[in-house]
Amino acid sequence: LATIQIAITLIGIVSGAVGEAQIASQFKGFFAKFEALQPFAGVLATLGMVATIGYLSTVLGELIPKRLGLINPERVAGVVAGPMYFLSRVATPVVWILSTSCDAILAALRIRAPKDSVSEEEIKGLIAICFNPKVSLPDNSFVTRCLDKLEFFTAIDFFLNDTARHA
Repeated sequence: LATIQIAITLIGIVSGAVGEAQIASQFKGFFAKFEALQPFAGVLATLGMVATIGYLSTVLGELIPKRLGLINPERVAGVVAGPMYFLSRVATPVVWILSTSCDAILAALRIRAPKDSVSEEEIKGLIAICFNPKVSLPDNSFVTRCLDKLEFFTAIDFFLNDTARHA
């Protein structure tokens, strides 16, 4: 999750920087052609840039990937699992720095996790509903080891997939 958040944040920063440098100047030139809009050309250009990047980010970065995932989830998961695993390994130092910083800030604010939170060791059972973690998650051997540790595991799905076979 932290790796994905880092990627999303970086994409947002880069698209904003590129948008400001490239897209906003195009919009400003367009709005400056109209005498009545010349005093507002900079503001309108920024609004146009934000709207354009927002639209493209939503359609290309959110809606289309989710639609592809819904159309063929196991194939998409199989295609992205390797790159996601690589990205998670490359981002490990950054994730550690961010997690440590977050923990330090919360400790300074005297905010602690509740004592009744569930630890990994306390999880005894799992029900996977229309989810195939053996294919969807990047480390199949880790998923298999975790599933083997469970006292109770069942999978509910329309198809007999790898995870359902494991159950």
